Amino acid sequence: MEDSRLVKQIYKQCKDRTGGQRGSFCYSIKKLLIKFDLEHLWKSELIGELKDWESQIQACVRQFDQDSWSVAVQMKPKLRTYNLFKAEVRREEYLSWEITDEQRVLYARLRSGSHQLRIERGRWDNEVEAERLCKVCGTGKIENEKHFLLECYVFERFRRNMYRRILQETTYDLVRMNLRSR
Repeated sequence: MEDSRLVKQIYKQCKDRTGGQRGSFCYSIKKLLIKFDLEHLWKSELIGELKDWESQIQACVRQFDQDSWSVAVQMKPKLRTYNLFKAEVRREEYLSWEITDEQRVLYARLRSGSHQLRIERGRWDNEVEAERLCKVCGTGKIENEKHFLLECYVFERFRRNMYRRILQETTYDLVRMNLRSR
């Protein structure tokens, strides 16, 4: 930014007068620079070309958001399945699929742990996780997302159809992926 710009003049005066003390405009700038690991720019003010500076700031903000999101998601046991499928902050493909709103809601609920499986319903009733068994197949397995999607024999026919459709539409071979994970 050119020295003649009013914003830069105010910033320089604020920085010189307060040294970035708490409560000042410059303090906010200093805190942001520290937050994004750019504290060296507080002293040097060498940001380079505007377009490069904008790119650098956007990358820093994206990385900060990604890191904050990852930590927050890892700390929530309810999102155990979500962690398996989502590794980065981005718009999910299923949001643009040609499916009904109801189907879209079901995908979101399953991914976020806000569904009707016993693993979730039991949590509402303070039931011990080991007691949240699948009442559909009666095998004594905990009815969680993995059991529902990959293991419960009652849904095997639906699962085969689902795997076939996914392979046709995305080239993901979930049958092979499932066999490798066992």
